[in-house]
Amino acid sequence: MKAFTDLDAANAMIEILENENAELREQVRQLETDAYGGEWVPPLQFGLTVSEAAIVGVLAHRELATREQLFYATRSIARNEDAHIKIVDVWVCRARPKLRKFGIEIETYWGRGWSITDAAKRARLRDGWFTGGAHDLDA
Repeated sequence: MKAFTDLDAANAMIEILENENAELREQVRQLETDAYGGEWVPPLQFGLTVSEAAIVGVLAHRELATREQLFYATRSIARNEDAHIKIVDVWVCRARPKLRKFGIEIETYWGRGWSITDAAKRARLRDGWFTGGAHDLDA
């Protein structure tokens, strides 16, 4: 019978921790998907950056999103580890004219957050309705 050594115990503990880490990463991925709309991919025609796309993805999946929710979504999706929370204002500002071309408006609710208030357009964004022109919004 093999003697159980400190090295064996350490290796067993490492394996346990690696498995637990993998499970926790999957739980985080699932929670981020629920909270931020997952890996929503905008139409290329929108011309959004990765961070802007993360913000629009959250707005497509929520009635109202706070600055904090949008900030953490961009950190999660775009891996903006060094960004300051006020950068969200800039990304929203830059996304607005890109979306406006397609009839999509981001509304500001001072002290609360932002929203794509037209529920039908939000649903079409979320469900991948877009095929390439502003007229798609009128369908």
